[in-house]
Amino acid sequence: MMIRRVVTLTTWLALVGTGAAWAQERAATPLSLAEAVTRARAQHPDVAAARALEAGRAHDATVAKSGYLPRVDVSERWQRGDQPVYAFGTLLAQRRFTEANFAVEALIHPAPVSNHVAALAADQTLLDAGVRLGTARAALNTQLAALERADVEARVTVDVTRAYAAAVLAERAVIVSGSGVATATADRALVAARRDAGLASDADVLQMDLLVATAREREVTATSGLPVARATLNALMGAPLDEVYALSLPDEPPGTARARADTDGATERPDVAAARLRVRIADTDVQAARAALWPRVSASGGWEWNGNRLTQRAGTWVVGVSATVNVFRGFADSARLGGTRAALDAERHRLASRETSAALEVMTARAAVEAATARVIVAAQARALAAESHRILRNRYEAGIATASELLRAADSALEADTHHLEAEASVLDASASLTRALGR
Repeated sequence: MMIRRVVTLTTWLALVGTGAAWAQERAATPLSLAEAVTRARAQHPDVAAARALEAGRAHDATVAKSGYLPRVDVSERWQRGDQPVYAFGTLLAQRRFTEANFAVEALIHPAPVSNHVAALAADQTLLDAGVRLGTARAALNTQLAALERADVEARVTVDVTRAYAAAVLAERAVIVSGSGVATATADRALVAARRDAGLASDADVLQMDLLVATAREREVTATSGLPVARATLNALMGAPLDEVYALSLPDEPPGTARARADTDGATERPDVAAARLRVRIADTDVQAARAALWPRVSASGGWEWNGNRLTQRAGTWVVGVSATVNVFRGFADSARLGGTRAALDAERHRLASRETSAALEVMTARAAVEAATARVIVAAQARALAAESHRILRNRYEAGIATASELLRAADSALEADTHHLEAEASVLDASASLTRALGR
């Protein structure tokens, strides 16, 4: 009876200490996995950079569309000189040219002339396939940036899911290791009590001391790993590294049930969709290379106001239409067309490779989910069996019908079973997150 009381009191004190520490942790701000993902998507630097790039691509699309609109420039300048051609033309533009200006001396050695010029110039593209294709390419690049941002968000989501699970399991590891220390300490007290009663040897106590030391080593490892696991999660969310949250594992990551039932493979994956879009962009580049051989037509107009004084000017204007046809540019256009066709072939091959890899990743992830789920069930059963075996061996040892070595092995098996169960829980959540990512959810 005295031995049982010693064991019970030792176990109770150890568990009370662990429970009090855990109660303090639970007083922290609650944070669900969904909330952690939302915060990471809002504050992670990689996501912010992807959004900035997406915004930049939208501005590029606006620049490309401007090719459809007229270009208008307004200028004001002043000139003065006696260069004969300049003086002759300026006087004509100012509408101040007289018969006296036809004199040979006036033509060769004109007096200095000042000119205030205000000008308005407008150009409008009427036909240019390059503008149309450039606009189409810019629009595709904008879509590509959106897909790349979605891919970054998906990667961050998986990283947060894994970091969240790691933090929760690190907390559980502290509890389990603390419980293991309590159990090992109780077993050691039981063996020590039997030794004091002359029913066990010092060697038996030393074996249990080794068990206690092993349990404490696991507790130290778990305790030191907990702040790192929390800091890793906080870094992904953009929170202070030393912030403590109350975490709780969901049964599975959001969307995993839908992912398991999905039969479309990886059709929604941003990286696969982006690969398809790159094929379209490369095809647009081929069309643009061909368009360099097509004619370009534009209209232009110019208005000028010239005068030797700022307030006295004569107006002139000129309008016109021009057409340009590319006849020969030293084989540069044909070489450019060949290069764009080769780039298109490369993108098509990359797309095929990406689709195959994505399908393989989905198959692998599904198998990993099934294996991890089965592993959790088996690990839970093994944990229960190990705990029951330890309880029976403790009772048998207390009754004097089991050896200290048997008790030691049972206790060590119980500790190992607890560790394996934690690892199994981590693997199922990790595999589920990988499946969701592989399917582009």
